[in-house]
Amino acid sequence: MIRYFNRAFLTVFIPFAVILGLLVFAGFKMEVRAAETAARRLTETYWKFAADSDAFSSFLLTGTVGLTADEFRRQDEKEGVRVTLIDFNGRVLFDSSKNSNAEQKFREELRFALRGENYHSVKKNGSSFSAVYAAILGKSAVLRIETDGRFYSEAYQRARLNASTLAAVFFVILTAVSLIIAWLSVKPAVRLAAVRRAVARGSDGFTMPKISDPVLNEAASLMYRINRIRLKEKRGREREARFLKSIINHIDESVVLIGGDGVVLESNRRAVSVFGDVVKRGTSPEANPSDYEAAAFFQEICAHENDSFRLRLKDLLYEIYTKRIENNRLIVLRNISAQSEYEEFKTELTANVAHEMKTPLAVIMGTAETILGDVQMDESTRRRFLEKLYRSAARLNRFIDQTLELYRLESTGVSVEEPTAIETVIAQSVLSPSDKIVRYDNRTTRAFLIDAFHTEMILSNLINNAVKYSTAKEIDVKIEEQDGALILEVADGGPLIPEKDRKRIFERFYTVSKSRQKSGFGLGLSIVKHIAGLYDGEATVFENERGGNTFRIVLHEKKKREIT
Repeated sequence: MIRYFNRAFLTVFIPFAVILGLLVFAGFKMEVRAAETAARRLTETYWKFAADSDAFSSFLLTGTVGLTADEFRRQDEKEGVRVTLIDFNGRVLFDSSKNSNAEQKFREELRFALRGENYHSVKKNGSSFSAVYAAILGKSAVLRIETDGRFYSEAYQRARLNASTLAAVFFVILTAVSLIIAWLSVKPAVRLAAVRRAVARGSDGFTMPKISDPVLNEAASLMYRINRIRLKEKRGREREARFLKSIINHIDESVVLIGGDGVVLESNRRAVSVFGDVVKRGTSPEANPSDYEAAAFFQEICAHENDSFRLRLKDLLYEIYTKRIENNRLIVLRNISAQSEYEEFKTELTANVAHEMKTPLAVIMGTAETILGDVQMDESTRRRFLEKLYRSAARLNRFIDQTLELYRLESTGVSVEEPTAIETVIAQSVLSPSDKIVRYDNRTTRAFLIDAFHTEMILSNLINNAVKYSTAKEIDVKIEEQDGALILEVADGGPLIPEKDRKRIFERFYTVSKSRQKSGFGLGLSIVKHIAGLYDGEATVFENERGGNTFRIVLHEKKKREIT
């Protein structure tokens, strides 16, 4: 807009400035010429006075200058009027100036005189002026008059001052007028530009200005109406975007929308919580330098077109649905790791249950068949077979009980109504018959908000596990309180569980048969781990100073009637 204002200003200013400048210059030249004319008349008056004086009368008769010429010397000193008489050969016959040089020659004046013309000029000597007039005197000489130009200098300076003053006044007036005219001419455009800027910014709070120019006012009104329509559409799009964002944020699966340039256009909270900055708006998942695994993961996803498939990322299994929408790509990711593990668990559980039940059932069936097939079996043999039948049935019953208990712990929570005294739990613990010695070290001094049955089951399973598998005679049980948590530790004397098996020892149906002398169902330690989880605790196993295994269980108290 400043450019348009400057253009309007210069359009008005320059032509008028040129015209006024020419007028001022013409006035100045007229005054200068008037001063020159006045100076010429003055010098001509001095010339006539000198020509008519007695000083040069004798020269006209005899060719010599009279003595009265000394008056011209005095006049030269007082008024600065220099009188010089020169013959046609250029010889100075008389000069009123004391500083005159008899050898100087006024060739220009002679040239004019010899042509029969009078000579007149105004000369500038440094900062001063002088007026010269020369004409033929008689028939053999030229009379030259030179004034110091005081009159002309004053007139010239006055003319220049007048011209400068007039030019300054005209410049100020012209500048003011040009500014006013320029502003009035661009004012409608300025207001129109303000409307344009407001429309470009999408501003909703500006007031439509009044524009005097009807054409520009109509243009501004049109832009204003267009802006209102754009704002209405923009607010509609924003509402739709917020609505769409709200919808995808309520979706449990991770949703990512990637543009044609590979940059994320939109992603829901679930996707950001799972994949972090990799799927934030404005980023490129396929070119993320901070997470190469995720970058490769999304590269493989984008290689599919309108497909549904499964893919792993960092030990997690995702079911992925991808569809191309115009030039964009919609990706929906669902973590099915738990579902996959559950399917694997069901398969493993079915196989393990069938395997564990097959052995005692086979013994029961074989023993029963033997008894039924031998009606003459003696009483001692029959009793031995019946005891074997009972042991197999009892083994099968224990397996079923442990399986049901593990299911109950996984599918139900825990409710604690009354605190549990550890001494009571120790007294009620049911241990398998054995010749091993169990040494208790109970360092607790109060009751804990932990279910007594759960505490008893942990101790019974760990102690019976040590009795069954340890070759040492002593089993140490230490019970203490640390930072408000109940710590249960059962230590045996070996053999030591290998390092690679310690991480899996608490899994369902997992047994370390190769490093143990006997084999069980593999459910006892899994039950212990699940009970610890119910109390926000943990179950670990590590090597102790006796070279055996120490099982350490951490249990945190539950508030009364707290259900998880």
